[in-house]
Order: sequence, then structure tokens, then C-alpha cells
Amino acid sequence: MNEKLKAKDLVKTKPLPDKTGQPHPTKILDNVDMTAYEGEVFVILGPTGSGKTTLLRMLNKLEVPDSGKIFLNGTDIDELDVTELRRKVGMVFQNPAVFEGSVEDDILYGRRLRDDHDRGPAAQFASTVGLSKNLINRMTKELSAGEKQKVTVARALANEPDILLMDEPTSALDPTSKQRIEDFIKNSVSKGPTIIMVTHDVDQAKRLADRVLLLIEGKKVAEGPGSEIFGEGASQIVKQFLSGNLEVTEE
Repeated sequence: MNEKLKAKDLVKTKPLPDKTGQPHPTKILDNVDMTAYEGEVFVILGPTGSGKTTLLRMLNKLEVPDSGKIFLNGTDIDELDVTELRRKVGMVFQNPAVFEGSVEDDILYGRRLRDDHDRGPAAQFASTVGLSKNLINRMTKELSAGEKQKVTVARALANEPDILLMDEPTSALDPTSKQRIEDFIKNSVSKGPTIIMVTHDVDQAKRLADRVLLLIEGKKVAEGPGSEIFGEGASQIVKQFLSGNLEVTEE
């Protein structure tokens, strides 16, 4: 398997309010490593506040670590132009944000920044995520939450990234829209980008993950194939998390 993205010894501290409401330096990530391989769905799993989204945002420099390194195809991302990096490592956020204008304009936004004015690919990428071609000319403000999330995925795919980062992409969706996004994730890796996805939903991780990183209180607890993480041989702390019996320290 070819390594697509590798993180080493990532540390991040942020001032968070303590029990008195005063800011207190809190370690969000504590020497976290991870490796995502080409053509897989890599799921970052963990309870709320475990550092999942912070880690994901670091992978395309929406946040930067206090220390540690991240490599894309073997190259330190600090050596890459940020715009180039974000074309190669796309991002889909938890709450879909769309641009004013038509669905077609939104999907092709990134391509037009590169002076690519071919309108043809809009329908192609819309179809990839299960978005009806009848919506291509509709205004984005008229879309449902599920349709908006599909547009954000299509827009990210239109930039033809090597890796697609997805932060809880189905958490705000109705069951039908959630299923369609999951279907896209399951079907895309054979012909699309490597997907690195954050979720706190254990059942969703079981359905989608080729490999899993489990974070608890900013620490890497386990990393490996889903069959191992969710199998009988899992460590005690992993079993406690999976059963919902893990006690997490509150700051």
C-alpha cells in the first residue's frame, strides 16, 4: 500500500476554560501519529472533545501543530504552497457552506479560480455524489441541508484532490441524505480520492472504515484495520469506548 498522508508526533495546546471559566492551557493533541494509505476510507473516531476535528484541520493547514510533522506523498506539507496543498487535500465541513448563485457555479468555483471555465464537469461531479442533474441550475439558497452537503462534496471533488477530508459529514442530515453520502463514500475510493473522515458514530465507522484511528483525550489509543479495532482482540480501553462505558476526564 502506498502512503498518501502521514502525521508524526503532532502536539497542539489551546487555552480552554477550566471549571472556574478561566482560560487554561489544555493539550488537545498529545504526540499523535497516523498514516492514511491510497484508496482507503480512514476514519478518525473518538468521543466529543478528543481532538478529532483539530487533527483533521491540521491535515490541510487550517490549523498548525505546535510541534510535529505532516507529509503528503512523502513531502512535508510546510514545503507546499497552501493553495496547492488545499487543492490536493480537499475539505468537507460538518455544516455545509455554499456560495451564492447556482449549483453549477458553486461546484465549479475552485476550477474557475484556476481559469478553467469548462462547465461540463459540473453535472459529472453532481452525479458522482447522487445530486440530481435537475438541480444544476437551481440557486443554492433553495436547497435542503442534504442537497447543500452534496454540493460541497461535489465542489471538493471538482478540484480533483488526492485526499478528501470529511468532518462529521452526515451529522446534520436526515436518514435518506445520510445514506446517500455514505453510499458515495463507500463507492468512491476505488476510483476517487483517499477519504479521511471524522466521526463519533461507532456504527458509521464500522460501516465505512477500512482503517481506524481512535483518539481519546487527545491521545492515540489505537490505529489499524477496522476488523481489528472492532474485533474481539481489541484492548480494554477500546472495548470500553465501543460499549459506551468509557469515563472521559472533564477539564
